[in-house]
Amino acid sequence: MRAPALYALIFFVAGIILASQTTFPALGFLGIAVVSTAAAVIYALVNRTLSSRIALCVALFTSSAFLTKLQLNEIPANHISHFLELDGKSTILGRVVSEPDIRPTKTFLTVAAESLSHQGITIAVSGRIRLRVARPTNEFNIDDRIRFTGFVVKPLASRNPGAFDYSRYLEIRGICGICNLGDFDQVERVEMKGGRGFVRSIVVPVREYITSVFEDHLPPDQSALMRGFLIGDVRFIPTEVYQRFKDTGTLHVLAASGSNVGYVTLTIFLVARLFHLPRRSRYFLAIVGVVIFSFLAYNQPSVVRASVMAVVALIGMSLRRDQNWLNTISVAGLIVLAVHPLYLYDLGTQLSFAAAFSLILFMPTLEPLLPKSKKFPIRIARYFFMIFFGSVVAQLGVMPILLYHFHTVPLVSFLSNLVIVPLVGLAASAGIVLIFISAIPMIPGICGVLLESLLDSVHWATVFFENLRIPPLQLGAPELLTVLTYYLLLQVVLTIGARSRHFLSFLVLFIVALNVIVWKAVIAGPEIGTRLTILDTSKLTTIFVEEANGETVLINGGGKSQYFDNGESVVLPFLRFRGIETIGEICRTTEREGNSESLATIAESLDLQKRSKLATARDSFRSLDPVVRFQIDSVTFLFLTESVSVQNLNTSRKDATVLGLDWSFLAKKSAEEVIEMFRPETVVFTNYVSRYSKIDYVVALRNKFPTIRIISVLESGAVEFEVNKNNVSIWTSANK
Repeated sequence: MRAPALYALIFFVAGIILASQTTFPALGFLGIAVVSTAAAVIYALVNRTLSSRIALCVALFTSSAFLTKLQLNEIPANHISHFLELDGKSTILGRVVSEPDIRPTKTFLTVAAESLSHQGITIAVSGRIRLRVARPTNEFNIDDRIRFTGFVVKPLASRNPGAFDYSRYLEIRGICGICNLGDFDQVERVEMKGGRGFVRSIVVPVREYITSVFEDHLPPDQSALMRGFLIGDVRFIPTEVYQRFKDTGTLHVLAASGSNVGYVTLTIFLVARLFHLPRRSRYFLAIVGVVIFSFLAYNQPSVVRASVMAVVALIGMSLRRDQNWLNTISVAGLIVLAVHPLYLYDLGTQLSFAAAFSLILFMPTLEPLLPKSKKFPIRIARYFFMIFFGSVVAQLGVMPILLYHFHTVPLVSFLSNLVIVPLVGLAASAGIVLIFISAIPMIPGICGVLLESLLDSVHWATVFFENLRIPPLQLGAPELLTVLTYYLLLQVVLTIGARSRHFLSFLVLFIVALNVIVWKAVIAGPEIGTRLTILDTSKLTTIFVEEANGETVLINGGGKSQYFDNGESVVLPFLRFRGIETIGEICRTTEREGNSESLATIAESLDLQKRSKLATARDSFRSLDPVVRFQIDSVTFLFLTESVSVQNLNTSRKDATVLGLDWSFLAKKSAEEVIEMFRPETVVFTNYVSRYSKIDYVVALRNKFPTIRIISVLESGAVEFEVNKNNVSIWTSANK
């Protein structure tokens, strides 16, 4: 077996996926794991190698499933998740279990709850809560014991197709509840233990020293950027700078990962060699340095993967073992997933491992194609070709994941990485040197000037590539089978096709054919009828209609407030999820709640060259009457998007298969009268005032009209109707 850890990782991942999708009990998986492990040992003792390997694969498969079930479902009776959404505030006593996440406008604390008090009753509880304080503060440290009072609620799940699932994001990290407070004085520190432990005594002082060095020698924006390059701390990078890296496909340079671990390891080896330390001592110091760096970078999944991989490799080299990098990264994956099985669903973990596996699998195939010579110009050319091929391979490796999560891939990244990655590497190296020499008089100032020039070069490079305006690749979310097919074909072309003398031509043809064959179904979409989606944008009724012939209509943009733009955060992700690049017609039924502003955001983000009927100026969006009617085959949709007098509806047509009502009809208790008037098959309350709005009247209406299906976006999230040959299918985000 060339890479036994790789096969083990495949079975381990398969077990995690199975456990996430089935209701089979954890104890059942544990029992199978124990029996198969015993069988593997027995078969090995009697030299039945094949049987032993099969039993071992089953053991790995069921062990990972058991660990996943423990994290997902095996929740004790006193777990905090059972006491969320209580009527009124609760008082929580708990301990801060990770470093405070301090942002420019807020602070997040992860708290392991110990007790909960509600309406005079106190019980012991377990489980983690994410506490949000609406101010930046360094008053609290890891291991502090705190008490606070507030509404402890469930984090929001994805309420719209293609939207970010905050609940899933926190679940992966073992957090089941959230609480928002206005200021840090609402949190009482019961016991201060922040001065103890490895993190507080070593990691935090080192991080503060690094920060102070950059702040002393660089402007504020560049200081924040260097912290991003070295330790992945992007919290204080200006929004426009962060967005520029994202648009140019170079956001990965702001995530501490393999390159950063490489810089740290190389620096430690150089220093150790300078002091003539023994060989074993160098490897020991490198391992310690990598572990400390992982904590400096907040143990992000990408840096944990790189650190584990580096430690495994360093141990192997210290024992004078030849390195099998495929085996090494597989061991790193097994360790990471054994500790946190749900990290499999973390985007950072997926991107990190996909890029690393792609480089390990495919770069050796491409390396013989690079020019070889001892001449300096050829060596420089080889270096840049290595970066270019590495960028292409990494992009090919992560492309399906980016499309699956974001439905877009910035094609400019194939060019921008060729320039920006080397510049960032030089800047990171100069930053490490600056940290080590910062105590020497005068020299740090010179290094700081050099570093500032490099960061200016990075800035102008990102501006240049952003202004190229190369349109990104945008497709709807691919199916899992499509993603797997893509990787299998990529493996075939880069391992078999590379043996051909005409490899580069073969590669180009492969990429073209792959996009035609693999993505054809994604672009065309399944054969469906007309789809009408009511998005969850809270206070406004937002409707998107996609006809079977490809014509599209958007009614309202969700609205925009001082802090949140539904057009940018809800509607656009939904459109990208569906693979929609242009909209035939944009309409509005109201000017309230910043509706025109959110529509303008949507219009500006769509491909300018593909807008035919699309109005771009906010004053030229087509205005509709608040009473909107759609006729799709024999199905009639009627939406009352504003508060309309019931008497004024008497002159309207009385037929409606689906009736959409604004929340104001609930507030005025007039919904019953409207339902009596139209007698629809389905009623949808298309918006709501707040997440905590009462639904008592909705429940009463369901009791009053038991034959009518009554849905509320407040409860169900987005609602989708599909009309196909007069048949109507209904889905909600809560049950898809």
